[in-house]
Amino acid sequence: MISLLEILSEVTGEALTPMQKLARKRAMAGKRRLIQRKRQRTALRKKGYEKLYKKAYKAAYRDVYEFFRNRLFPDTPKEELSIIQKQRIEHWVEKKKRKVIKRAKWKYLPKFREEEAEKFAGKSNIFQQPEN
Repeated sequence: MISLLEILSEVTGEALTPMQKLARKRAMAGKRRLIQRKRQRTALRKKGYEKLYKKAYKAAYRDVYEFFRNRLFPDTPKEELSIIQKQRIEHWVEKKKRKVIKRAKWKYLPKFREEEAEKFAGKSNIFQQPEN
């Protein structure tokens, strides 16, 4: 019997054989409940600074991207932009990286921190059962 660690550690450039696929499927089937339980438990935890900053940076990047998209190609919908047009917008956004960082730090990070604080406000025990 092949253990789960052996299956997952076999990271090669080759495709898995049908036997390896079946072995992985069997190994993962037994772990499904455990993975699901850990995912739920992780969702109950507060997000750290790095996670919140990453989320804020993405939101700020999206804002600046939209700003330049509307400025450079105002009449073209986002779906109809060509690859070259998208690259041109991304080039402008990269030039304004300081703007993205400032927007992430001063606009979105405080907002996301506040949302996270509200989410956990007044909860002393995260595993407490809801009262009916």
